[in-house]
Amino acid sequence: MTSRARGDVAAGTGTLVRVRLRADRWALVSWTAGSVLLFAGTVQGVAGLYATADQRQGYADAITGNPAFEAINGIPYGVTTLGGIVADEWAFLGTVLVPLLAVSLVARGTRREEEDGLLELVRSRGVGPAAPLAAVSVVVTACLAVLALAMGASLAAAGVPIAPSVLYAASYLGLGLVWLGVAALGAQLVRRSRGVWAVGLGALVLAYVLRAVGDVSDAASWLRWISPLAWLQETRAFADDARTWPLLLPAAGAAALLGVAVVLVGRRDLGAGLVASRSGPAHASALLASPLGLAVRRAAGTVGGWCAVALVVGGVFGALAKEAGAALGSSDLGGALTAGAEPADGYLALTVEVVALLAAAAAVLGVAALREQESAGLAEEALARPVGRRRWALADTGAAVGTAVVVLLVGGLAAGLGAAASLDEPARIGTLARAAVGYLPAVLVCAGVALALFGIAPRAQPAAWATVAWAAVVAMLGDTLRLPAWARDLSPLDHLGALPVDTYANVAAVWLVAVALALGVLGLESFRRRDVPA
Repeated sequence: MTSRARGDVAAGTGTLVRVRLRADRWALVSWTAGSVLLFAGTVQGVAGLYATADQRQGYADAITGNPAFEAINGIPYGVTTLGGIVADEWAFLGTVLVPLLAVSLVARGTRREEEDGLLELVRSRGVGPAAPLAAVSVVVTACLAVLALAMGASLAAAGVPIAPSVLYAASYLGLGLVWLGVAALGAQLVRRSRGVWAVGLGALVLAYVLRAVGDVSDAASWLRWISPLAWLQETRAFADDARTWPLLLPAAGAAALLGVAVVLVGRRDLGAGLVASRSGPAHASALLASPLGLAVRRAAGTVGGWCAVALVVGGVFGALAKEAGAALGSSDLGGALTAGAEPADGYLALTVEVVALLAAAAAVLGVAALREQESAGLAEEALARPVGRRRWALADTGAAVGTAVVVLLVGGLAAGLGAAASLDEPARIGTLARAAVGYLPAVLVCAGVALALFGIAPRAQPAAWATVAWAAVVAMLGDTLRLPAWARDLSPLDHLGALPVDTYANVAAVWLVAVALALGVLGLESFRRRDVPA
């Protein structure tokens, strides 16, 4: 390394910022525009649903002090105001969406570029070792700032005072910066972009659990201050006692994480991680001689993570069934959710749908491994052997579907166990497990979309995430946004109804399986005819 490079570890950052803006332009536009439109729609939906002071007071009476809602969305501050209700309605989705935005862009601009060998070429041109990370950090921070400005503007346009709107938006900016730091640090610890995702998602689940436990338990209330999700809500932007000092916590946390990441990036070898990869055995198992065996072996590392998330989400949500049912039954808040069913049943149907969304995400991520292997040159090596293209692609697709099935079972059983303990109804275990598995046809459609895009337009395969994202919007905010029927129909989960409350739609399930198979055949045939790599 030259003395110049040693003296300026961030040399070339400006140039790389321009490169990142061009290379990630569609991802940046998609994340930012999608998030802004979704938040603006939430603001307008809440403004229409809770237009009067009495309606807002009824909302506050239903959720304030209820441990179920506090565990899911956090402690509701200022929910007698329009801004406070928006904050509560957006809390669950927003605290997932913003961290994932940061993790996605950091993984894309650091580890994936390094895996593909592009950073080695860039570094050979006199670029400092920290410049790629610095460039990604600048771009992600700008994206988060634009999102925060748009959130504040959306609230102000709906009549919310400017000062609390700005404070609320700044809180989400701080949340995103923390996960920028988490992902940046993760990119130095692990060798693969999937590892960065694992670090980011693991940190998010841990933060959620700490915040939930701290919010509902007086004895363990101190735990919430370890979670960046609590830092977000503790600004109390729309309450009478709003405060700005909690913004210092994410600022300090992000600075510390990024500082450590910058130090570590200069102390590791290019293409390596500080967490050393474990050496494999000298001879491969006979199971790895087939594409399916190899795909299952690769997927095994992610199954545990997805199951852990499903276990936490299903178990926590299920265990709060009694409290959530009581709150919904004593107010008009759950009218759309329960739809004529018992309040606890409507709440548990939503819980099962969240588990199905996790399974759909696992399926899409598993199919995305096909494109990752193709980009890394591994597909060419595998297909150079007597392995057909269909067989190779079906191996990872099958492993992805298998992962989704396991996630459905684990999440459904966890929700059932939690609900059985909460409601003292052991039959809930089997009921919710069957309901979760009942969403498999919809999950298959999500996997089919990913496989079809892989075959037809592999560079556009990340667009398959739009299917999962829209299903989440319909499930979590469909009533708030007052979505029309045709918009709901774009979600594959919505065709099956609210399980187990609704009678299982057998005809819809058959059609969903048929659509998934058609998409899969289209993807496989297109892959068989196109160039590799494309």
